[in-house]
Amino acid sequence: MNEATIQQGLFYALRSSSLVIMPNYTPPHWPFECDVYQVTNALYPVEFEIKISVADFRADFTGKPAKHRALDGSALNMPNKMFRRPKRFWYVMPPDIADQVIDQIPDYAGLMIALPWGSASDIRRVKAAPSLGGEKVTKGAVARMHRNFYHRYWSLRGDRLEAAQ
Repeated sequence: MNEATIQQGLFYALRSSSLVIMPNYTPPHWPFECDVYQVTNALYPVEFEIKISVADFRADFTGKPAKHRALDGSALNMPNKMFRRPKRFWYVMPPDIADQVIDQIPDYAGLMIALPWGSASDIRRVKAAPSLGGEKVTKGAVARMHRNFYHRYWSLRGDRLEAAQ
């Protein structure tokens, strides 16, 4: 199982409750790339952080301390309003990794496991993600995300056509 199969599984699991589901996306006012970024039908942003090893999970805390201060609320008093937290934050990982780190999941995060399922994964909730408040995304921002995704699609399609020749 890899990041791409987990991303695909999240797409299948989230599609009926989403306006946008984008892999490897950096939203405005959140200077960190999200493995999967969702805008719910109610216009709330949700981040999914995929981990495929225990070392990858632990590195998340040493490599991105500002992100975790924003998620736990300690960086929200910053004057530049650089961080706008998502409504919810989830870790998603295979069950064998989850078993090893479940006691290390922060209070501000939820946990989902990804079970192999064809070319994707079956996603199951293990620990609920609490509400972090998170401001709603505007409809204009959703339109920009759709446009961004549209351009990404055509770029990837062009790359595939070139590779096939």
